[in-house]
Amino acid sequence: MARGLKRLRPWLDHANLDIDFIVAQPQQEAIGLGHDNALSNETDNAHNPSETSSPIQASPEILGRGRRTKKPSYKIRQATTDYLPTSTLPCSLFPDAPTDHLFSQCLEGAPEQPLPVSTGSSESTPLKDGTPDPSAQSSPPLDFGEYRTPVNMFGLYKIPKCLPGDYPHDPDLCLTPRDLQEPLLIPVETEPEPPSLTPVQTQQTEPSALQLHPFPNLSSFRLAEWWWSPNHEHSQKSFQALLDVIGDDNFQPKDVREANWPALDQALATSQYEADDLDPNWENDDGISWACTSVEITVPFNTSSSTPRPKKFTVPGFHYRPLVPLIKRKLESLTTHEFFHTFGYELRWCPGKEHEDVRVYGEIYTSPAFLQAYNELQQSPVEKDCTLPRYVLALMFASDATMLASFGTAKLWPLYVCFGNDSKYRRAKPSENLSEQVAYFEKLPDNFKDFVTRHSGKSTVAATLVSHCQRELFHEQWKILLDDEFLEAYCHGIVVACFDGKRRRFYPRIFTYSADYPEKIIIASIKNLGKYPCPRCRVQMEHVPQMGEPEDCLVRAETSWDDNQAKRDAVESARALIYKNNLAVTNDRVEELLSVGSLLPIDNSFSARLAKFKFNVFSMLVVDIMHEVDLGVWKALFIQLLCLLEATDKGLLNTLDIRQIPCEMKQMAARDFEDLLQCAIPAFEALLPKPHNGCVMSLLYVLAKWHSLAKLRIHTDHTVNLLDGLTTVLGRQFRSFEKDVCLVVKTKELPREYQARKRREARRKTAMAEKNGNKRRRLDTNHTSITEASEAPAPEAPQSEQGCHDDARTTNGRKEKSFNLKTYKFHSLGDVAACIRMFGTTDSYSTQGPERLHRCPKAHYKRTSKKNVSRQLSRIQMRQMRIQTLRKQLYPASEEGFSEDCERTAHYFIGKSQNHPICLPPFLQTKRDDPATKVGSNSPILSQRPANIS
Repeated sequence: MARGLKRLRPWLDHANLDIDFIVAQPQQEAIGLGHDNALSNETDNAHNPSETSSPIQASPEILGRGRRTKKPSYKIRQATTDYLPTSTLPCSLFPDAPTDHLFSQCLEGAPEQPLPVSTGSSESTPLKDGTPDPSAQSSPPLDFGEYRTPVNMFGLYKIPKCLPGDYPHDPDLCLTPRDLQEPLLIPVETEPEPPSLTPVQTQQTEPSALQLHPFPNLSSFRLAEWWWSPNHEHSQKSFQALLDVIGDDNFQPKDVREANWPALDQALATSQYEADDLDPNWENDDGISWACTSVEITVPFNTSSSTPRPKKFTVPGFHYRPLVPLIKRKLESLTTHEFFHTFGYELRWCPGKEHEDVRVYGEIYTSPAFLQAYNELQQSPVEKDCTLPRYVLALMFASDATMLASFGTAKLWPLYVCFGNDSKYRRAKPSENLSEQVAYFEKLPDNFKDFVTRHSGKSTVAATLVSHCQRELFHEQWKILLDDEFLEAYCHGIVVACFDGKRRRFYPRIFTYSADYPEKIIIASIKNLGKYPCPRCRVQMEHVPQMGEPEDCLVRAETSWDDNQAKRDAVESARALIYKNNLAVTNDRVEELLSVGSLLPIDNSFSARLAKFKFNVFSMLVVDIMHEVDLGVWKALFIQLLCLLEATDKGLLNTLDIRQIPCEMKQMAARDFEDLLQCAIPAFEALLPKPHNGCVMSLLYVLAKWHSLAKLRIHTDHTVNLLDGLTTVLGRQFRSFEKDVCLVVKTKELPREYQARKRREARRKTAMAEKNGNKRRRLDTNHTSITEASEAPAPEAPQSEQGCHDDARTTNGRKEKSFNLKTYKFHSLGDVAACIRMFGTTDSYSTQGPERLHRCPKAHYKRTSKKNVSRQLSRIQMRQMRIQTLRKQLYPASEEGFSEDCERTAHYFIGKSQNHPICLPPFLQTKRDDPATKVGSNSPILSQRPANIS
């Protein structure tokens, strides 16, 4: 921490360590490249980097000692122009017309013709035919030239990572003040709907049957659109939408009565991958269709079975969407291209020449992982006879099992994917629909145990065998997703005609996989809380409490997981013992081969399919603040504090309730625990006696500070260093708390924990009794006497086990409980800073997004018959997406451009994108008689013009 403060001190005020900030002059504020004054000044500085500033640019006022001016309210800011809304990102890379000349004028320090300049003669260069030199694989990263954008008012600027010749669309030009507003805090008035929703392309006639397929008429389409709307529910808004449909002048009740609704629903749910449902009217590989297939796994039976050899078991009903058509649909979409970042760039912060220039971490497309993947792609051999520019498509997967209903046992295990080329701020909005449902993972069905008992000749099924087969099933489903078509795209790219008419080649790359710990160990194929519990490094469980110490950091760096050949050979050898020599999954010879690293004999799908492309499955398993901190370390600490209060004085819990802290923790989500952490210091203050109170206050302060740094949405090199140093302090505080408080005060489990444990034991007792009853029914009548003699004591086993639980350490049935630091979640705190340095800030890949996406399948579940849920959910989604596609065809957006209505209602027109640029010289020539283009010498506009503009 001291080292981080030492590096940060030049940025801070020496008196009280408050960060200085700059108050910009109102005349100099601009949005991107939208103001001529700002563009002129920045362009002038770009051509004259040695000059300190423009003569007309006043030096900003620097306020020391943290004397911040009072921030005006929203209404005041809305009424004044002192603080104009500005983009959260620097100004755009490219002007409206993407030409080499304008590009060189926009970028600071760029040559007249923007060609990348090599920094050394030892670098490999492409051959004449366009094929890169074979030595390029080991060459240093490509040099893209010294291009950079002008520094904006926040001191931010970009260093683009794209080669000359193809300058893609820059999404930052499309940012408007409305895009930066929070819809819940600042309501934005939306444009009113037109009174009549007659299709735009046919104002006078009814749409053709081909346009409305599979609907026979427009009225039936309007009613089906309302019914299958994602927001369909019994509410006033839904009722008003229905009134708009049936109250329209073009609505014909006769058309609705004569429509064959079952046939329409069946046509909308047509899948291109099912021969029975094939519809020639739908476009092939539209990226909407869901496929259904059976998954086959190999179940091992050891030598103690009646038939000791592997046997095939089929799990039906795996529903998924092929990845390549889904990716093509995303890249060819005209509705999301405005904010899609085709290329990556390095974002840096330099508020002044007297300050250090540092890197800024935030988005995936500005992360070192993205830029490294782009560099490796450019250094790889090009495709034969292909000159198309190559770009990286960042895939971010997430999966999490969820309950579909508040009551019952209906579950779903969905897989989501989103694209890192989209901004995390837009991905966090469910209304943007930037996350796609890819698959619904299946679990072992109920008849699996019958299959095992039938072929093994045993009356019981080993839990280790069930866990092994479940992991095998998970990876077999992933092998179906990572099919040959995806591998072809991973290796050779996908050629797509983008929205601007240019053809580009995109290479999908998997960057992150967000999941909780039980799913991470399945993906990494390691044991659950084994000797080596971490899926990112080989730190032993006994060394986990040393989190944050220099030795711990060194071990993490030296023992990081790598999907190398030695690891794969060990797994293959262990699998050969199981499937060829018919040994048990937990055999000593198998355990000996996989002991280093707590590996499992699983055929990992990511290793089997992507290892030849040097893909490391362990690197994509990023940290998760929600499960590992909010619901992990902090929740465990909060429960331990409650135990300490009860052990000290039971009345202290009532005092905590008076302070509005929910001690019962009923139905508390991660956001509730996060709120508790923010107010924990005043809530627990002075409840424990000294010196325990001081230790608890110090721990809560450090944890709250660490949590706030870990969840920052924008980081710099200095703040990451502060987080790294604070992690060391946090680890020492936890160890001091365990030694000086928890070991001194003897605590017991809370009443709610005791009741929960008793319920689990009751369920376990019931399950064992049912299993023993089933065993008796299966036994042959000829062996009844032997069976009764051998299994008579079996029902008493749960009671003896209960006696072991309620030993001398319990008081009134409640067990003694101590604080435990030997957990993976405590160990993961040390990986947060490293993940930020590699993939950007944690909010970009947190599981909060996938948890929010569960609302969609839960809402759709209400429309199903509660049978074969995965199939019905996939059909509902296909119907909704196809209706949305039809609506875009029937009601296209109005053509962007200036119209006569705009001329009558507005004094100016600002386009929403770069699709329709206007060349200024011809515009001024055609408008030469317009008084607005005639500026006199006394005009205030001319008087405010910079001196360097002639």
